[in-house]
Amino acid sequence: PPPPPPVKQKSGKGGKIAIVVILVVLLVIGGAVAAISLFIFSAVKAPIDTTNDFIEAINEGDAEAAWELLHPSSTFRQDYTQSTFAAEVVDTLEGELSTWNANEVSVSGSEAQVEVDVSYKDGTEDHVTFDLRKSNDDWLILDWF
Repeated sequence: PPPPPPVKQKSGKGGKIAIVVILVVLLVIGGAVAAISLFIFSAVKAPIDTTNDFIEAINEGDAEAAWELLHPSSTFRQDYTQSTFAAEVVDTLEGELSTWNANEVSVSGSEAQVEVDVSYKDGTEDHVTFDLRKSNDDWLILDWF
């Protein structure tokens, strides 16, 4: 008599399920890492954007825009009126900057510090530290030195 036909082995459904579970877990982990990275990036980027906007406003002579980026507790808002800030700070620095580069940022809760290297048109360079504080979800300049 002929030998019996070979017995078909059952396909491993457990192996397929394990592969699907592993892929789903990897996708969830990848999504979580992407979300956390995006959150951290945006948390660090916002103070830099405010600092850049402030420096640009001053360099372009836009005292009103610069004034609006000052925190209400800023020493500049305490020591100057908007018009004296324009005359004594903005007019003095208008057009004097050639480049600026934020190179270090630290954020702790509602406080941030941005380190900026500044080059002036006369060839001199400076390192300026900007302190920022959050006010109603907006980062504003508290002080710089």
